[in-house]
Amino acid sequence: MLSLKKLQRIFTNVLANLQFAILLLVLIAFYSVCGSILEQDQPVNYYIENYSNIKVLNFFSFSDLILKFELDRIFSTVWFYALIFVFSLSLITCSFTRQLPTFLFFKGNRFFYSQNIPKTLQICKTFNYIKISSLNNLLLRQKFLIFQKRNSFYSYKGLIGKFAPLLVHLSLIITILGSVIATLSSFSAQELVSKSEIATIQNITRRNLLSNIPSYSLKINDFWIDYNSTNNINQYFSDISILDDAGNESIRRTISVNHPLQYEGLTIYQTDWTLNT
Repeated sequence: MLSLKKLQRIFTNVLANLQFAILLLVLIAFYSVCGSILEQDQPVNYYIENYSNIKVLNFFSFSDLILKFELDRIFSTVWFYALIFVFSLSLITCSFTRQLPTFLFFKGNRFFYSQNIPKTLQICKTFNYIKISSLNNLLLRQKFLIFQKRNSFYSYKGLIGKFAPLLVHLSLIITILGSVIATLSSFSAQELVSKSEIATIQNITRRNLLSNIPSYSLKINDFWIDYNSTNNINQYFSDISILDDAGNESIRRTISVNHPLQYEGLTIYQTDWTLNT
């Protein structure tokens, strides 16, 4: 029967394993690509209408695959956050159990007075007899840092290279943490506002744990459609104002499809409505 310490050691070794971390990173990247290709947070009928004709292995439709494995809302599923959490835990475990001890070991002065040298050190060459001054000059030419204590000395180089993995892990953890906070604080809403009307954000289609719905109002000053030479619709435009709680105009911009308005963390998009009101 495995003891608690042995189970903890096995669990730590798995988390700190490089291949395990790479596998998690590949899975996160794969699902992120799927979430970028597939339309997210659409009604169920949207996927049925657009992907039912695509068959997977001639057994079931692609729309069933999307809905069954929650590929229609990848970035808000529990399993996607679980992947990110385990990957972050793997980076932290590897940093504290492997990268940091290695850095501290090479940073300190290690004087060995016997042949009981740690097995992790790679001995490149053994000298039966050599003058310390000659060896010091040799190591200095190779850009080693040398610490001498009487007739013993310790030298190293490439300390920055030992510290670099810690910086990489820290940057990945900060990036992941920022992405998770941004996702948990995001929301989506759709509002159909007629020209010259004032509306608040009420029709929330998706919200998360940390979502903060703003209280200011939106006013559509004008709306028009631009047509091309063949009399087909080229672009939709809205002249929009954001009003504070007192009804004063805070900002006014003209937006169009793919040219949204960004204000205090809120992004307002113009959709391709065919109603010109």
